[in-house]
Amino acid sequence: VRFSKAEHLMSSPPDGCPVDHSKCKVKDASSSSTDNSQCPVNEPPDTEDHRMTHFNHMAKVLQKADSHDPHDVIPGVEIPATGRGNSDSGDEWLNPSANQLYRSLERKQKPIEHEDAMSVAAVHAIVTKQTWEEILKYEDMHKHQCATPKLARFEGRDGDYSPKARFFHRFMSMPYPYDRHDWTVDRCGKEVEYVIDYYAIPIANEHNQQLADKLEVDNEESKQESDNPDKYAPFIGDDSIEFMYTIDARPKFNSVGNVVDRIRMAYRNWKKGEQWF
Repeated sequence: VRFSKAEHLMSSPPDGCPVDHSKCKVKDASSSSTDNSQCPVNEPPDTEDHRMTHFNHMAKVLQKADSHDPHDVIPGVEIPATGRGNSDSGDEWLNPSANQLYRSLERKQKPIEHEDAMSVAAVHAIVTKQTWEEILKYEDMHKHQCATPKLARFEGRDGDYSPKARFFHRFMSMPYPYDRHDWTVDRCGKEVEYVIDYYAIPIANEHNQQLADKLEVDNEESKQESDNPDKYAPFIGDDSIEFMYTIDARPKFNSVGNVVDRIRMAYRNWKKGEQWF
């Protein structure tokens, strides 16, 4: 799935997490943009509101029905869980409310302005929803076996690049994903692992091309060489650059069935004239 920054993410550099980091006004100067190991919102919110008895690193998301504060609204759709979700019942995965996300980031020493919390929570919900929709495209091929797949668990693995991401970076000069998640889906008793790469690629337009041309001239003048140059790197710090954000979700290459599913999906996309790789 692809969506432009103008549509959903406004202006954000790809900084290790599928959210609008321009809304994350980090107050702690020690948290640099190059440190992607502490992605603040790549898991269910770590709130002290209601601790779970399992998965100690997670917490339940409490829906405050009596609250009139829009920051307490749980954004986005619910993803079905296998009884170990972060809802009160454990039957769903819920996105964090703006207040829960705000408190979680405060505790993780990645504070944002409270006025920006709703925007960050909304973007988080958009990306979560679209990730699940991409996974369901594969699960739909097995709807005769399982009509109601559920998300069993997931983890953020930012910086641990998948073989596909490494291949495209090395041989096609693609940028590395700015974040990676691994999701495990329960297909009615059978666990299927998915890898999700989140990309940000500069959009081909006049402004971006002018910057690229200038960088090429500067590099020739300084005679800078690299065995594996990342042609997208200079774009990251420029707030005027527009990015196309993409979500590449697919089953892991760890079973024959997953390989077959990826071949089937690639063929379908090719037949429709869409990107198949």
